[in-house]
Amino acid sequence: MFLNSLRSETPKWIILILWILANIGMFIGFFVKYQVSDEYFYLRKIVGINLAVARASASCLNLNCTLLLLPVCRNLISFWRVSCQRCKTNVRRQLDNNIIFHKFIAYAICLFTAMHYYSHTVNFERFIDAHHQEGLLSKLSNLGNAKNQTYINPIRSPNTNPMLELVKCVAGITGVIMTMALVIIVSSSTQLIRRSYFEAFWFTHHLFVLFYIFLVTHGLGGMVRKQSNVAQHDPEKCQNLLWGGANSKNCPVPQFEPPGVSSWKWVIGPICLYLLERFLRFLKSLRPVNIFEVIQHPSKVIEIRLHKEKLDPMPGEYVLLKCMEISKLEWHPFTLTSAPDDNYLSVHIRVAGDWTEKLYEICTAERRQKPKLAIDGPFGTATEDVFRYQVDVMIGAGIGITPFASVLKHIWHKLQQSSEKPIKLRKVHFFWICGSTASFEWFRELLSDLELKIRNSGSPDFLSYHVYLTRGWDNRMARDIVSRDRESKDPLTGLSQKTFFGRPEWPKLFQSFLHDHPGVKIGVFCCAPSGLVKEVNKCCQDYSSSNEQNTEFIFNTEHF
Repeated sequence: MFLNSLRSETPKWIILILWILANIGMFIGFFVKYQVSDEYFYLRKIVGINLAVARASASCLNLNCTLLLLPVCRNLISFWRVSCQRCKTNVRRQLDNNIIFHKFIAYAICLFTAMHYYSHTVNFERFIDAHHQEGLLSKLSNLGNAKNQTYINPIRSPNTNPMLELVKCVAGITGVIMTMALVIIVSSSTQLIRRSYFEAFWFTHHLFVLFYIFLVTHGLGGMVRKQSNVAQHDPEKCQNLLWGGANSKNCPVPQFEPPGVSSWKWVIGPICLYLLERFLRFLKSLRPVNIFEVIQHPSKVIEIRLHKEKLDPMPGEYVLLKCMEISKLEWHPFTLTSAPDDNYLSVHIRVAGDWTEKLYEICTAERRQKPKLAIDGPFGTATEDVFRYQVDVMIGAGIGITPFASVLKHIWHKLQQSSEKPIKLRKVHFFWICGSTASFEWFRELLSDLELKIRNSGSPDFLSYHVYLTRGWDNRMARDIVSRDRESKDPLTGLSQKTFFGRPEWPKLFQSFLHDHPGVKIGVFCCAPSGLVKEVNKCCQDYSSSNEQNTEFIFNTEHF
């Protein structure tokens, strides 16, 4: 299984390995520099190995803070997606992992922040202790008290409190604020918060602005200082000799200076890219899109139809929406359910939080004029690659069905044009997994319409769909369904295909795919909760490696 995963995900592993090696290389390189350099000889005498750990972790923080913003520059990702049209599928698929890479980088920032913070906490203690020591440490701590001397110990008073000194220096204040911002950002980024309290996630995530401001200014205090006259004062030879006396021409008083601020050099490029991203979004928000129709569906789902304007979306893409009546700042992502061939844009929105609740109330209220929405996008997703395979397996659960509304309609339009422009796709297996019968309503009309059109087109076997109801029925409903089992239409959905009760048995289904499509690359597209995504991904890996027909399952999923 691992070898097959390694083969199918080679570009992802290459990126991860290069990233890990870059971090290891940076850490080791800077650790060795600060551990052996003569410029930091005297500073090491005071604080020990923690100097090298603090500076090495700081270098890795600079590297990861440089990379952190790139995966969330949506327009940049879309540009790469368009530029990689002829790239191999495995390469293009990595663009769909941008949020995963963003999370990995964030975890690394948390790790190196903890190392950096702990090391400098110990350093503060040792700076204070050095005033109470004798010999070299005392002599170093007293430097800077006389004329023509520069200090190495930033703690100037021997009788002080470490916490007081921490909040008195630039490095201490900025470090505390950065760490607090990071803790709030990470703790509010859990799946529970994002799904249920998106506003909290959205607002707290913008603390990254404070984080980057204080990252750039963190080194201005010059707490870490290097010796500037090593050529005149060799610390190895002079550490135990008299400094600056008449008989010490080869050992003048050592001079110290801060090494300078370098973080801004690392992050200036990504920050400029991100500012450009936000500027483009601001420009788009100045020309709001009009709603011309709102359709209510069961389970507090509304379908909003917008004028298409000059947008040219691909199937399954998503947009960011902002309603000025609710908030002038918040943008929320929604998948387009309209096909590229439709003369309008549509999104299906389920109430799941304060913002969607307010939008639902505004859109369904009786009023002369519908609210205007600002729109940013569209942005690409994995479903753009559905026509790269001969066989597609599409799996949607709950509201995760929305990308496939657009995809299935677009496939139908492409199928109609196949006589003029042949398509590679020959078969679609579609699986819809629902948690309640109320979820059937808004999507079943589309399936029913497609079912009729495909049957009349002369390709009745092109689409096979399977609807699963995982809960929401009782004994009375079960008896009614059994009594009507011989009817041509399903009693729940009104479709020709009967509804299955329970969860799909994925191993059996994948075995049937192997039998029906030997030697074919099968694209598997899944938009579902993480548990189902992992289960389907595992089946893709297991059944790609355990068959003699050379059938390969290429797994694709949505990440929000």
